[in-house]
Amino acid sequence: MHYRVYVMNAKSGHIEGVEELDAPDDGSALNESFAFRGERPLELWCETRKVARIEARDLTQELLERRRWERALLEAERDVRTG
Repeated sequence: MHYRVYVMNAKSGHIEGVEELDAPDDGSALNESFAFRGERPLELWCETRKVARIEARDLTQELLERRRWERALLEAERDVRTG
């Protein structure tokens, strides 16, 4: 089946770009559309049917989470060395 992933403007709701993809079903298309996920929301459509809306990534939250994981790993490594 043929799908379109629309890159949306978060404030105005206007379409800023489009990516085309072919997938056997909605679930596969949804999984593939995550590759386009960034700082703007996406809408996945199949013909005239809206399949899903994918919210924009919260890059600040992802950075904070990554830093927490890095700190936890460093502490674990330190504990192993001093343990």
